[in-house]
Amino acid sequence: MQTAKTSTTRRIRDSIRQFNKKIYNPLIMKFAGRRLYAVVHHIGRRSGKRYATPVVAEQTTRGFVIPLPYGSNADWCRNVFDADRCTIQYRDMAYQLEEPEVVEAKMDLPAFPVGIQLSFRVFGIKQFLQMRHVSNT
Repeated sequence: MQTAKTSTTRRIRDSIRQFNKKIYNPLIMKFAGRRLYAVVHHIGRRSGKRYATPVVAEQTTRGFVIPLPYGSNADWCRNVFDADRCTIQYRDMAYQLEEPEVVEAKMDLPAFPVGIQLSFRVFGIKQFLQMRHVSNT
């Protein structure tokens, strides 16, 4: 059963997600892939269209880890799972990734700088997408 607090939290999160999708992300795309933000290139699971989504990402020895502030049900994340692969543009390099897996924060938080780890805790980000690096493109 949903409480009033859960319902309000969900509405706020959905409003933020829509703002990010329509306004914030298009602004970020102007410099994503070079500095703080990376860009995930993926194919729509129903439309077959190509999409580019700005994300925060960190490179690991295995590949990359990406926080999931909206969980694994975000459209871009579902597209990546459906295709079992994507390309990420990170610091002016493109990497082919595969084998998406949702992992819990305690497993992958150490990949991020301490200040960013703190922001994940403050905003309640508990899930991350981990993907294996295939090759540079």
